[in-house]
Amino acid sequence: MKTRKKELMNVASAELGTEPIFVTDEFFAGCTRMLQSTQPEWRDEYDNHGHWMDGWETRRRRDDGNDYCILKLGQVSKILEVEVDTSYFKGNYPPSVSVKGCYAPDVTNDEIISNQNNFEWIT
Repeated sequence: MKTRKKELMNVASAELGTEPIFVTDEFFAGCTRMLQSTQPEWRDEYDNHGHWMDGWETRRRRDDGNDYCILKLGQVSKILEVEVDTSYFKGNYPPSVSVKGCYAPDVTNDEIISNQNNFEWIT
């Protein structure tokens, strides 16, 4: 199968201005770490949250809920492909991932956060 990665832009990159506007949990590693355009890396060091991780890491949930974040992309984009890389997440990676998006150019971040159910989210 041919890959199109060289043709596609990482629109979730912090360098393009993508930023998290809502996160349910960032206990072990902040959401902004998953927005880096670099290859996954392993560091044998610790920070205020425990072992350093190069991606977003939450606490393991003990209920039926899901952790999620809302990202505001740095530019209007058409999403063709999503890559989720958990290379160095040993034992605490998610069993599944889903991605949803909405087009809401004329609303504030606070409006999106407080009225999440009023938008047409496309899986």
